[in-house]
Amino acid sequence: MMSTPHFRGLVEKGEMESAFRLLETMVENRRDIPNVASCNKLTQGLCRVEKTSKASRVLEMLEESGEAVLPTVVTYTVMIGGYCNQGNVDKALDLLDRMMVSPNGVCYNTLLKGFCDSGELDKALELLDRMKVAPDVVSYTTLLKGLCDSGKLDRAIELLGRQLKSGCYPDVYTYNTLIGAFCEERGIEKALEFLDALRRGSNPNVVTYSILVYVFNLCLPTGHDHLSHHHSEPM
Repeated sequence: MMSTPHFRGLVEKGEMESAFRLLETMVENRRDIPNVASCNKLTQGLCRVEKTSKASRVLEMLEESGEAVLPTVVTYTVMIGGYCNQGNVDKALDLLDRMMVSPNGVCYNTLLKGFCDSGELDKALELLDRMKVAPDVVSYTTLLKGLCDSGKLDRAIELLGRQLKSGCYPDVYTYNTLIGAFCEERGIEKALEFLDALRRGSNPNVVTYSILVYVFNLCLPTGHDHLSHHHSEPM
């Protein structure tokens, strides 16, 4: 009777190995297993210390429990994130395809970031096309950053056009990504176009101007006056 409270206590104290062994014992002895929230915390803790094989086993135990304690979209998202953090994006994609529940935006965005961090940009773009929920600003910003970091600025512009056409409007983080990339690769003029576009829909933040000031100081001795003109325009 004390197994479930003991399990929760181990998870809360960060004793993930002990909690994992206790969970296995509970399953083997056909006892009621803890609720999915506690199991999700265990999965997250195991992934955090790169024990994805054990985290995967926790997911399997939930999937095999019948209807007693079913995994949720959070369970799968945590596991996908664990695989991605280890560079196992193919395993993450396989898991996405066999989920027992429908993935949500956070789940897709986690895998999108995993593909981008691994340099698998084509797979990331393919995933964007097959998402069963509408991509949000995080989805697009993640992909834009991946393209910009890889120097694929023309493809980034194409993706931005697709984003705008979909009615999903960029935020300051999206524009900061583009401003930084174009400052570094193609000079200040295109970056200032993005700054103007940003100011029409939102407010630049300190990061925006930090990027511009850095590039102006680095590349354009006369750039301070140009930046001052943009900065002094009414918000």
